[in-house]
Amino acid sequence: MALKLNRILNEALKAYRILIAPQLINIVKAYFIVGYYPRLKKSIIIVVLYKEDKVDYLFLGSYRLITLENTFNKILEKVIVDYIVDMAKKYILLL
Repeated sequence: MALKLNRILNEALKAYRILIAPQLINIVKAYFIVGYYPRLKKSIIIVVLYKEDKVDYLFLGSYRLITLENTFNKILEKVIVDYIVDMAKKYILLL
């Protein structure tokens, strides 16, 4: 189970995405209607892992970096981008 920064399990988000997505779309639409634009904070945790079978761990290439980004922000960003693209297509703003 992967727990992200805001303590929402990835598995829960994936399992309930069909239920969550329409609600997020409604929230984003409401944001645009009232003129509120949330600040999506970029919070990232970097986990450093040793690569196996390395002779010298003084070199950066001897490590693997894993980044964990806030799950909810990733979802909200995707919903906002999809909404903007849909509106641009609807009003023929994209070439």
